[in-house]
Amino acid sequence: TELYRRHGFHDVEVEVTTMPATRGGGSVRVKVDIRAGRQLVIERLSFPGAKRFDRDFLSEQIYSYLQEDLPGSSFTSTVDPLVADAIGYSGERRPRGREMMAPPDNDPRHRFHRPTYAQAERHIRELYRGSGHLDVEVGPARLVRVASGRGRVEVPVKEGPRSLVYDVTFEGRRRLRAADLLRTAGLRRGQPFSYLRLEETRLRLVDAYKEEGYFY
Repeated sequence: TELYRRHGFHDVEVEVTTMPATRGGGSVRVKVDIRAGRQLVIERLSFPGAKRFDRDFLSEQIYSYLQEDLPGSSFTSTVDPLVADAIGYSGERRPRGREMMAPPDNDPRHRFHRPTYAQAERHIRELYRGSGHLDVEVGPARLVRVASGRGRVEVPVKEGPRSLVYDVTFEGRRRLRAADLLRTAGLRRGQPFSYLRLEETRLRLVDAYKEEGYFY
């Protein structure tokens, strides 16, 4: 079932039954009955509550994970015969009725796979934290079915307050000038605060002291 769900068939049902293959026993016949159901195509992705980043930017973060993690391609897909008729590629003078099932949508961006969305949500949280929103909450994604075979996904965002650098001071400084340390730190008042940026600053300062011969 996981394989089918990764292709967008969320209502798939799989039933496995076994029966003796011969009267004498010793071997069995396995029957796998698969009812795939209709493929669910995601038509819209939204981020209620997001203000710091726009929908297009956040959507691209999700899409990058879907395209990397799920099978298929956004560049190549099977052509629907009805579409070929409509644009005249089939050679038919009049559009025909559907004679076969529509080909499955092959674009990973149109799928909903919860584990992949969860990975993308963690990535988006880190982007927000790097922008100063230390208490941000992203997700979990909500799947909303809007019609048969059609749906949309909502990824709620609670940005929370934004933390900014108010002041930078150096305690215990003796050998290096404060102005040099501040320049090395790369921090300035009003800059978004993040713990990742703080750790990067610490490592730059350690390297600056090592260059002056202070290794411990």
